[in-house]
Amino acid sequence: TDPQSMSELIGVLQRKVDLNDNDNELQIGRKSKYIMTLLSSQGVTGGQSVKEISRLSKMNEEYKREIILLRSEFEERLRELDEYKHGERNKNQNIDQFKRQVDELRQKDIENQQLISALQLQINQLRNVVVNIEPLQTPIPKQERKKKPEVIEFIETQPAPIIAPPQIPKQFDVPFHITAPPGSYYKDEDEYTYTATGNEYKTFALDNILTAGIFQVQFRVNTQQNILFIGIMNSELEIPFGHYPNLQPYRKDSMYFRYSGEICQNGNYLEGNAGMFSGDVVTIEINMDTQPRTICLFINGHQQPNFMANIPASVRPYFTIYQIGDSVTVLSLKRCTEPSIATLTQKNMTKSSELQKRNSSIKETQLDLINMSETFGENCIICSEIPAKTSFGELQTFAAQFGEIRKLWLEEPNGKEARQALVFFTTEQDPEKTTSKKLHFFNGEYIENNTEDYKKAVQTIYGQGIIEDIKIFFNRIEKERETIKEKDVIWPKVQANNLLCTKYACEILYHIACVNSIATIEVCQTEILLKIIKFIQSIPQGKVCSSHTRTIKKLIEYGELDIKEQLQ
Repeated sequence: TDPQSMSELIGVLQRKVDLNDNDNELQIGRKSKYIMTLLSSQGVTGGQSVKEISRLSKMNEEYKREIILLRSEFEERLRELDEYKHGERNKNQNIDQFKRQVDELRQKDIENQQLISALQLQINQLRNVVVNIEPLQTPIPKQERKKKPEVIEFIETQPAPIIAPPQIPKQFDVPFHITAPPGSYYKDEDEYTYTATGNEYKTFALDNILTAGIFQVQFRVNTQQNILFIGIMNSELEIPFGHYPNLQPYRKDSMYFRYSGEICQNGNYLEGNAGMFSGDVVTIEINMDTQPRTICLFINGHQQPNFMANIPASVRPYFTIYQIGDSVTVLSLKRCTEPSIATLTQKNMTKSSELQKRNSSIKETQLDLINMSETFGENCIICSEIPAKTSFGELQTFAAQFGEIRKLWLEEPNGKEARQALVFFTTEQDPEKTTSKKLHFFNGEYIENNTEDYKKAVQTIYGQGIIEDIKIFFNRIEKERETIKEKDVIWPKVQANNLLCTKYACEILYHIACVNSIATIEVCQTEILLKIIKFIQSIPQGKVCSSHTRTIKKLIEYGELDIKEQLQ
């Protein structure tokens, strides 16, 4: 027999060699070892079965896969280690860069302190010179000194050509900041650029309080469509978003240059300056050292003829925007060593008390501004078809021809739509200019601000039965319009006076809802809310204004379940 054919026995014999539990197994083990020796002497080596080979092959493949996975994981760990080392290097570089920046800022701070010291020294020297050249005056005894009441005055120069500043004075930047609440605007991250995202009065005031020195605040008018005010306010005044700076209680402590060229303060207007338009660079110069203190206006570097004097002793600069898309950038706040304005004259000084008298003398050629259509009440005139761009001052000037004005309410702008207004006079007007139509709630009462007097006024109007009067008014309008619709099939064109009355009635309802929740529930129970909604559904969309919509929203908040179901 071929010895090689017995190679498969090697595996069996190998297992027998290890047996040693008893004598028989020991003998078998010795014989197995003997046979293995013989086979080995013939060159026969141990072989493995097919199954064993297959098993070992599978194990070998598994080991290979594990090695590959381990190698991949090892390489991943190496990459992570390299990234960590790279990150540490970048971090160290950033730390070194920050240290350099801190050192540079410290050096700049030292330089600035030196510059401030030098400027202070120059100021002291200039003050000494001024003191030396002042003529001697006899001191006034303290008991004879009387403090002059501080009244804001408007000063108007001669109507001479606009003069550019003769020279640029030495000036240096002053850090400034604006703290503004969230609202319908967007602010750029890298600069003080504010853009309106909703139609709402938004006043932005610098945090800096100016009490002494000469300052220039520079603005860039990025986009100006309708309303823009730039001016100053008493440092203690805050004008919330949604409030007009020229209404109480804000107007007596704020003064501004209007986009259309007027100076405005405490409800008074003075024309004569150029208007502000998109792309203009507007600068106001505030001189807190001169007597009286003044604020002047420059547009694109040109000094405007009209300015304001005797401003408060502590002020903050501000600007106001209103319409969606309007945008203004505050470019800089600078302190000047000397004023840059040309000589100011007091020859044509105009105090605020005299402004109304001059406005009332406007000729009748301005009658085309508005159409005086109908009078309600003993001393209230309704104005309609007022051009969209008509200013408050223009309307006030025109209406003053008919008598002394007590209050004036002008509808907020609504795109290019014509506006309406109510003018309340202190005395009854000429009977030829009035009609017999009257509405009880147009009796001269006017709601202006959220104060105790305001709340008392609202409660007084409510106690006079105003809600019933408004209900009767809406019932009358509804009946008249439905009668015409039955005849003509379509809703008739809304009369200007009726439209204005609905707006003013909604204004009253809104203020009542803000003050008296019980009265608001009564309003909902009288179905006035449904009548308002039915009315605005029957008129063109362009005739619906914020007075309607915000009143509806306010009343719905208090409406009972059945009211909301009816609305659905």
